[in-house]
Amino acid sequence: MSLILKNALIIYSAICVILASRLVDASLSISTTKTIQGDKPTFTPEIEENINNFVLFGLNYTDPDTLNTVSYYDNSDISNIGVRGSYPFYDLFSIAPIKQPTEDQYANIDGDLFKELIASSALTMQWFYTNVSGQEVLFTPSKSDTFCNLYSAGKEGPYKVKIFGDLVLRSHYGDPSENTYPNETVSTQPSITYTILNDPGICYAKPALTPSTALGVSASQWDAKSGFLIQSLNSPEKNFPSTGFYGAKFDLLLAKSGLAANYDWSITKGSELVNISVDSSGVHLVFNKIAASSTDLYWNYIMSTDGYEVVVEGIHRTKGYSIKYPFKLTKWFSGWSKANLDNATIGYRGDAKEIIQGCASLSGKYKISEASHVSNAPYNTASSGVSYTREVGTLLGEWGYLSQDNYPGSWGAKESQANSYSRIWLYDTNLGEYCDLHLYNSKYHCISEAGNKNGVCIATN
Repeated sequence: MSLILKNALIIYSAICVILASRLVDASLSISTTKTIQGDKPTFTPEIEENINNFVLFGLNYTDPDTLNTVSYYDNSDISNIGVRGSYPFYDLFSIAPIKQPTEDQYANIDGDLFKELIASSALTMQWFYTNVSGQEVLFTPSKSDTFCNLYSAGKEGPYKVKIFGDLVLRSHYGDPSENTYPNETVSTQPSITYTILNDPGICYAKPALTPSTALGVSASQWDAKSGFLIQSLNSPEKNFPSTGFYGAKFDLLLAKSGLAANYDWSITKGSELVNISVDSSGVHLVFNKIAASSTDLYWNYIMSTDGYEVVVEGIHRTKGYSIKYPFKLTKWFSGWSKANLDNATIGYRGDAKEIIQGCASLSGKYKISEASHVSNAPYNTASSGVSYTREVGTLLGEWGYLSQDNYPGSWGAKESQANSYSRIWLYDTNLGEYCDLHLYNSKYHCISEAGNKNGVCIATN
């Protein structure tokens, strides 16, 4: 064989090998880009069997104080939110992002990997109340609705939210790569129902509503007909009252008169100072468990720590759930006349010096109250004075017209006594003088005060 022919054969053989290699590569490439032929992705049997309790649907709750929004995916977590029955709730709840399934909730017998779970269209949220026959009734709340006013209108609890909608479950490589819910094997639409409240619980804490000249600082704190709105179920220091005195009393009001009788009531924390009673109109609390003259004991309970916490609890007699009202006292006040603290039925007067000395003589640590302890009325020299407002944090802002008529046994005067018995000496730190506040009409002013008036002492550290 000639050299030329031999070389030609070698070149030809090499070309054939290269072409064959390329054909194999192409074949492999085509093979590896094929999708996985098999079954649709699904949820695990446990999820599918409980598709009407679909745990991947959640609820957003926005705290009205902090404006922080948290997503909840469990009824037990929602029961601990601390929703206030007297606060508008429409804007506080919304549908949370769909939670993506874990490997224990997703199934694919072909081993294909999970990609995503989405709604095929917008999810729906519906509200339900319970009528007097125990039936759930669909309703659309207004922006001003509270659970308290719903209940008083016959729309009772439990109050529930239902979330539902169609879903698409997708895998990465499968063919088919998606499954819809509902489908040919799971005909029920995915949904979940959350219980927001069993009932509104306590709606208001009601001290004396007078004087009418002392208006509420905010509609979210004070209602002129019912008293203080509940500020928090988890932070007692935000609630009324934060101040106290012997004879102080207030009522806890539920959504309807008579509802209190459905509960067994007790003071589960702070019972050393507070007595509790219940009748058809509500729950009644009064600070009279220790004699008014035992000012050292009151000082020890309230001033020796960072405050004195009280928790009132009612347990429903047939359904077993509980409702609570917590508050925390951080200031304690006393009458100034040591000889007349116990069994007081009228008010007493003295000049500023007598009030100062009287406060200093009390057991424990007491002094004449400063203006800022008693009200939020600003310093004013006008004879007409300026009024304080009703708000949590100051003595009169919380308790209003402090008189024997409103608070028997307290240091207040009878309303039938002369007005001077219901005017109190206060020390104004801005002015450095002793000024005058009228309990009966909420006026505060400093206009060269003189004469005999009542007074009030505050426990100090």
